[in-house]
Amino acid sequence: MAAMVIGYLFGIALIPRFVNRRQALIGCGLLGLLFLVGILTSDPASHSLSDMLWGWAGYPGLPNPITFVALLGLANALVWPTV
Repeated sequence: MAAMVIGYLFGIALIPRFVNRRQALIGCGLLGLLFLVGILTSDPASHSLSDMLWGWAGYPGLPNPITFVALLGLANALVWPTV
């Protein structure tokens, strides 16, 4: 949920002022594909990605595929300010 809110805020602030809509949609699509590949290929026993992203804040680590699903919300949220 936090990734989606961050995506909305970045989208509102950056699109179309600093990034044109075409580039934003291409970037969102590539980011979504990258996270999808991460979901399919990452090790479910590893918590390294979530520890790197929010382990410093004291949150417990999540398996990497679940972390990629949460990050997929970022790519999806960036699409709506573009549209």
